[in-house]
Amino acid sequence: MLKSQQRKVRHMIEQLQNSRTVIQERDRFIGDLKEKVDFLEAENRQMHDHMEYFLAGQEPLTPTENKPEVVYSKTLTPTSPTNKTLPFIKVIEIMS
Repeated sequence: MLKSQQRKVRHMIEQLQNSRTVIQERDRFIGDLKEKVDFLEAENRQMHDHMEYFLAGQEPLTPTENKPEVVYSKTLTPTSPTNKTLPFIKVIEIMS
């Protein structure tokens, strides 16, 4: 009876240690993901700043002028017999 209880206690201790290890790994993974998110958010802010800087010197487009116009559109047909669907192509003309 005493050996049985010792085995149970040993097993519970092993489970506790394994759980701690798993929690530490998950915490490390979460920390890595937070670091990536912070990096991407900073990169996104930097790109927005660049866009604002480049667009600040340009005059805004008027609704009637320089509006892109669809000139030609066509569904592509495959040149070889495949089941793969091909994209729909649109040619857009922009007046400058």
